[in-house]
Amino acid sequence: MTLRGSRAQLAFSALLVVGCGGGGAVAAGDGGSVGRDDGGLTHVDGGSTRRDDAGRVLRDGASPTDDALAPDASPGVDAPTTPADAGAACVPTPGSATFTGYCGSLHLAVLQHTGATTGLMLTGNLISGAASQTACTVVDTVEILAGDTNGAVVQHMTGAPATPENTQLGILATAMSPVADITSRCSSNEASDRIDTYGITITGHTDGGSFTAACGAVAGQGSWPPPLMVTCHSNIEYPPLGGNISVMSSTSMGITFTQTMLYANVPNGSLGALTSVASSMFVIPAMAPFDMSAPVMPFNSTGWMGSVSQQPFGNIPSSQIELLAATNPFPSALCPPASMGIPEAGAPLPPIVIGRMTGMGPAGAFSTEADLGGCVTESVP
Repeated sequence: MTLRGSRAQLAFSALLVVGCGGGGAVAAGDGGSVGRDDGGLTHVDGGSTRRDDAGRVLRDGASPTDDALAPDASPGVDAPTTPADAGAACVPTPGSATFTGYCGSLHLAVLQHTGATTGLMLTGNLISGAASQTACTVVDTVEILAGDTNGAVVQHMTGAPATPENTQLGILATAMSPVADITSRCSSNEASDRIDTYGITITGHTDGGSFTAACGAVAGQGSWPPPLMVTCHSNIEYPPLGGNISVMSSTSMGITFTQTMLYANVPNGSLGALTSVASSMFVIPAMAPFDMSAPVMPFNSTGWMGSVSQQPFGNIPSSQIELLAATNPFPSALCPPASMGIPEAGAPLPPIVIGRMTGMGPAGAFSTEADLGGCVTESVP
């Protein structure tokens, strides 16, 4: 069992490791346009991308019909869902070396849209294994595998166009019409249906050669926080860029005051900014393996004061969801007192929290799930 760095650190590192400068690469077209060949997924001319009513990218010159999609968007088959006109891309230097890549803090997001096709997006932290920390890195294909990396292929995904925007958002791959094995998990509030449910194989190329990364539930290995989380969303374009919980408690003249704060940043995308958030949040707790304490069941947390403000994430316009409470709405098993000093060997690893928030946005009522990381209660003098 490996204990990795904080999820906030891993999420931030995702902005640094995929691509170089302006991001990774698809083939560069004439006049600086971004494109892929006939075996790829999208082509951009003059800085625009053509899509059908479901938001799916069309091949050049195609009309909005299913066989004009790039490629066929039948269940489980790749089709891009991310913007492909967000700037220039680097091109990996050629080479014959083979590298072993590494992943961390992956999120497999099911993106449902009212009246449109459901999308699938893989985001997170990827290191190609090349010697240079600034190597140009391109994800070509992703395979989602049943159970762990020894399992059968459940879903194929294709590397997202490696634009600067996709690089900053940590978007690795996308697909349309994901298979039922993945979408059915959105009907469950059990952590076992959301945490480390799949192995993932990522292949691509980078400066000097190609790479393969075994990610998610890797056969024979384990780590905490979990390396893969399935999250579910409706009527938003991108999943949240992580989040955080802070619980602070102080005592004055024998009276204890508690304040709980949490936030999650949701990129606006082409849909625009979110406008409001509800005063409740559904909590899916995930307990660490070998934690012998009584499990915390999923529950609805109420009494929050919610707000939405516009807070750019880097240079990405984003809606920051904030929830405040004058109490600690989390049980002590889920949000224990902060450890003083270095935890003892064998001490239980902290649980993590998936928070489902709802509200209103430009596409109507939305729902989104954020990886809020771990929760501890800190005593403030």
